[in-house]
Amino acid sequence: MSLMTPDPESYFRAFVPEQDELLRGLEDEARREGIPIVGPVVGELLFILARAAAACNILELGTATGYSTIYLGRACHPAGRVVTLERDEDFAARARANLTHAGLDKLVEVRVGRP
Repeated sequence: MSLMTPDPESYFRAFVPEQDELLRGLEDEARREGIPIVGPVVGELLFILARAAAACNILELGTATGYSTIYLGRACHPAGRVVTLERDEDFAARARANLTHAGLDKLVEVRVGRP
């Protein structure tokens, strides 16, 4: 008998809070369009780590539609700032719209270009 969990993603999902409508919609969109996102388990881990560190300034490389950026923005200190870099203008525009919908547009800056 193995002590390893055969499907750790499913195991850890049991510990992740229910996603809100926006995040669920972004997950569905990512599946449909083949957009790489971190998923709810890693997203929640990012949130916990940023919150535990009392992160005031966060830099994210690679935004896509802003899925992980939402977790980071929600964890960031209210007086802080998240800067996320995306090289694709279309993804950057989608991320900005999603961040506005999440109420994070004042806290998060999406920059376009290569790091």
